Amino acid sequence: MLLFQGLSLVSNAQVPGQKLVPKPVLDKFAADFPGINPKRWEAKAFKQYEAVLIHNNKECRARYSNDGKKITTSYHWNGADVPSVVSSAVLSQFPGFKVEWATQIINHTTNTDRFWVRLSKPGFILKAFVNADGTVVTGMKDDDVKDLDQN
Repeated sequence: MLLFQGLSLVSNAQVPGQKLVPKPVLDKFAADFPGINPKRWEAKAFKQYEAVLIHNNKECRARYSNDGKKITTSYHWNGADVPSVVSSAVLSQFPGFKVEWATQIINHTTNTDRFWVRLSKPGFILKAFVNADGTVVTGMKDDDVKDLDQN
């Protein structure tokens, strides 16, 4: 009987931070990621909320405004798994480096899909900002930098 009650409590446990998240955000998250429960919710500045989850076998963060509008989705990629179009583009410009990891930042407001790539070789570390199609981002704007700060 005690085991059954314990399992019942665990199955009804709320995701950490979920109490703070408005219903429109929870509803949009459920529509965007059906059947996935986040590991936790984080309250961010400007009445934004971020779900931390695993999606497509990658660490993922999905950020929403308090009215449920999806702002960004970001994924962490291990170096060997970074899409070849992205890693090839960066490595062709920086020979001798290797891709350590990348964060893919999909901005749903500006409709951009970009990778923040960390490269290294002995004695050097570089970071490059690359579009998902492999073109290097030049002339970054304030919104681009804001995306990096959020992830």
